Amino acid sequence: MLNKGEIVAIWLDIFETVNIKRKYQILNAYKLPEELFKNFKKDARMFESFLDSNIFSKMSYALDADFINKQVVEYNKMGVELVTINSKDYPKLLKEVATPPLVLYCKGDLKLLNTECLAVVGTRRATRYGKKVTENFTKTLVHNGFTIVSGMADGIDTQAHETALAEDGKTIAVLGGGINELYPSSNITLGKTIAEKGLLISEYKPDQKPAAFHFPIRNRIIAGMSKGVLITEADLKSGSMHTKEYALEANRDLFIVPGNIDSPQSLGCNAVIKALQGCMVTAPEDILEVYGKTNNYKEFVKQNNFQLSLDEQVVINCLGSEEVHYDELLDKTNLDTKTLNSLLTTMQVRGIIKKLPGNLYSI
Repeated sequence: MLNKGEIVAIWLDIFETVNIKRKYQILNAYKLPEELFKNFKKDARMFESFLDSNIFSKMSYALDADFINKQVVEYNKMGVELVTINSKDYPKLLKEVATPPLVLYCKGDLKLLNTECLAVVGTRRATRYGKKVTENFTKTLVHNGFTIVSGMADGIDTQAHETALAEDGKTIAVLGGGINELYPSSNITLGKTIAEKGLLISEYKPDQKPAAFHFPIRNRIIAGMSKGVLITEADLKSGSMHTKEYALEANRDLFIVPGNIDSPQSLGCNAVIKALQGCMVTAPEDILEVYGKTNNYKEFVKQNNFQLSLDEQVVINCLGSEEVHYDELLDKTNLDTKTLNSLLTTMQVRGIIKKLPGNLYSI
């Protein structure tokens, strides 16, 4: 059963023609939700400067607990749960931003809303470098207890979510449309997986289609609910630059990975580092140090390495943290072709290494 504070938040959220600042103006006009229920219909003059008589009449009519409860039941039948600004599950950090959403429409594990979250975002046009950096950082972050928050866009966002899931970590996707309108279409399967193993959230009603202007606005949620924001690769016009601004406004930690100075996809990251040099990170340990954590993932890798054969360890040592061509591995390992090919195949199957385009290999 909803409390009156939750009902008021859901009631205000119904009216899309009233902007969120006006909604907070209405909400803050009364000390208690009970007072709003009792007095709103007779207080028309208080709001006539920004509510015309037609919308005021509609809002007065809809201010009914039974009506709101019935709507919530319909959402629940879709598998959608509503968390309002007045609900106990609402993310505590998100309340600190200037205009937090009155209602979050959610599908998945609500407990993740108040876990230790860190945002990982970046360009939609990710390079192999950007994806690899994102994978390496995300692996370490999830193995150190962070819930990864991102926007489920193509490129870096997708890599962050997929890595978190592959590592049995937790992830939250903040959408630019309703959670029944998963976008982009290439990520519909990913979205369904996140709903099952993590959490989808949106401030938009479940069947609302995404619009271009939604995405910059939703970025305040990504930054607001996270302790820090990591941008692994971004161009100057990337939406991640909006997320960066929201992070600074909300006094969140900002972490930027530098990139190739000739790469357009790294121009945004490199520009931010020039302006805010203290935000640069070159290894996950730089982030862990800020939060007083040790690298549990490195210990995990070490433990797995004890199970490697001598020849497999030779291959790992040659790879290090780089992408290495097959011919270079053949030269450095001093193994014959048949032995090396067999090792590489076995190590791929075990998930120890990856084969990349161009006959390159990496851990």
